[in-house]
Amino acid sequence: MVIGQLLDPKLLKHLNQPYYIYNFISVSLYPVLRILGYLDKPSNEKLTMMYTFFAIFVKVVKARRRLRFDQSMSTSLLIVKLSTLYLLYQIDAYYHIVVYIIINALIFTFYTDPIYKGPSSVEYLNPISLDDKLSTSRKKEVDDYWLIQLYALWSPPCTYLAPIFSQLSTDYTNIHFGKIDIGRWKPLVHQFRIDDSAQTKTIPTLILFKNGKEIMRLPHRDNEHRLAFDPTIENTALTNFKPNILEITSQVVKEYFQLEQLNYDVKKQLTKSNRDKKSNNKSQEDKKNK
Repeated sequence: MVIGQLLDPKLLKHLNQPYYIYNFISVSLYPVLRILGYLDKPSNEKLTMMYTFFAIFVKVVKARRRLRFDQSMSTSLLIVKLSTLYLLYQIDAYYHIVVYIIINALIFTFYTDPIYKGPSSVEYLNPISLDDKLSTSRKKEVDDYWLIQLYALWSPPCTYLAPIFSQLSTDYTNIHFGKIDIGRWKPLVHQFRIDDSAQTKTIPTLILFKNGKEIMRLPHRDNEHRLAFDPTIENTALTNFKPNILEITSQVVKEYFQLEQLNYDVKKQLTKSNRDKKSNNKSQEDKKNK
């Protein structure tokens, strides 16, 4: 399965970007310098490498169902970098440690984890456009659904969710998909009761609106499965939310919000509404002709 993913042309093209290229160069610096004899061999190098590969193996296996291969790779690269720093510390290579940290700091600053650039029908909103969309939705005669993602640019789970959300937006064309950056629009943090601390369990949050009214959100609190968020309950930051934000996969979103059924229901209503309009227009034309 992993080999198949590695040979996927789309994945290979995705990995052929500066972020991954420079990170691969970074993690290869230690073994190259060791082979060339510029670094001494730490006494526990073999054991450290075994622990490193074991940690990567465990991480990949645990995350195989909820993260793409490239997302697991980002975590693996971080594990290798931390192991490299530990090995350099073991041989008192403090100069190399400083240089290695600077190199990776520059990579982190100038080359962030690549964002999704595939097909998407997601609308990027601000507080004004969000209110306008929901206000218009309230006036619709048929069911009108908006699935809104509250995200933050600094959040890795939001980066991981981006391709999933975009793909869903192209799969379910009778449902509107929107995203709004709560890191930029702070009032929304309080409006939707989102915890934006470093230990947040609610970024990203997906909220489903039906005709302008929230009917459910994900992740949800224990007693609010497929229910609207209750703003009267305090201590949101200390509440237990399900599922974990890293466990929000495409399948989880589909099943929780019942997107297949909603998409079918809306399509059916729109078809009936259009048919009724045509029938009414024809009746009016017949009356005029008489």
